[in-house]
Amino acid sequence: GVGGNTNLLVSVGNRGHLMTSHNSWTNLVTQNEQGQSVTNRVNTLGIVWNAVEPELTENDLQGVAVLDDTWIVTGGKGTVLTTADGKKWDKHQAPTSGILTSVEAFQKQFVAVGEQGVILTSPTGADWTRHTSGTEHWIYRVRAFGDQLIAVGQAGIILTSSDGETWAERESGT
Repeated sequence: GVGGNTNLLVSVGNRGHLMTSHNSWTNLVTQNEQGQSVTNRVNTLGIVWNAVEPELTENDLQGVAVLDDTWIVTGGKGTVLTTADGKKWDKHQAPTSGILTSVEAFQKQFVAVGEQGVILTSPTGADWTRHTSGTEHWIYRVRAFGDQLIAVGQAGIILTSSDGETWAERESGT
């Protein structure tokens, strides 16, 4: 997974791999066609990546989202990681033992989804509330579009919500 904003990007992967790319500037010296040295200022966001060490978990990580000044990562066994700066990370446990494969910022809260129809919300990423999805199927992704959330998953499941708490199943045709 990858996500972030114009200040910080976060990339996650298997076995707890977590990398950050900060919005910073550096000088890049090149030679022009006349052989003269030319110095340009370039932004490193999305170009220079640094691994977060030591790794905070052995669990696979997939979901990444940002809300205001809080970045959040979700993953295996209900793992949740939060940061305000990409350097100091806090580890939290969501009320699930399955993998949380997606997280989205929506209406001043985070919404996370995963295995066994799990849907969770949290204003901070630390404390989570579980909501009824109406399915036991794996909900693989959740995304916000305007004033609505759309979650999709296993067996063609499509769910929508206007608040992250109450969900309605939609016909997918598959």
